[in-house]
Amino acid sequence: MLGPLPALAGDAQVRKGFWISFGAGYGSAQARCDQCLSGSREGSFSGTIRLGGTLGEHWLLGWEGSGWLKNNASGWLPGYVGADRTLGTSSLIALYYPKPSSGFFLRAGGGASYAGFSYGGCSNDVCSVDEAANGVGLGFTAGVGYDVRIRPNLSLTPELSIAWGLPRDLSDNGRTVATGWSHDFWALNLCVPFH
Repeated sequence: MLGPLPALAGDAQVRKGFWISFGAGYGSAQARCDQCLSGSREGSFSGTIRLGGTLGEHWLLGWEGSGWLKNNASGWLPGYVGADRTLGTSSLIALYYPKPSSGFFLRAGGGASYAGFSYGGCSNDVCSVDEAANGVGLGFTAGVGYDVRIRPNLSLTPELSIAWGLPRDLSDNGRTVATGWSHDFWALNLCVPFH
């Protein structure tokens, strides 16, 4: 019964070829802008998806999309009380495993960030989302995690990450409603990578 276990343990952290990962958890976000009401942090749902290829036993390269969402929120920006708030990044990333036989990794990357306020509603069984204000700019991300291999090609990965966004200006139908916008969100996610 225990015969296969040593072989599996020996291959536990082999990384090769294409990989993809999905994750979700809790995030804490903060926004700053010239018109913002408050700089307090707020907690809500966070999620991530990433995919890419393996360069070697130490390095993975790929793309990551991560986000933070809070529905029917108040605060941050005057005139948008009750709006759904979305913060996100789309980044090229690198994962570095200092010790290939271990599941511990460091992750960093950069690309674009997004901030948006939207109102959604349903009437006569028809639902729609009205994008109220949004902006796009530079984005950066970093984090640490640990792959716990549960099958030869499947892991459970707790990770802690942070994303920074610099959209600078948010506009609503061509009208600037916020200037100097920046945000960050910390996230504690549980990810499921397929190797």
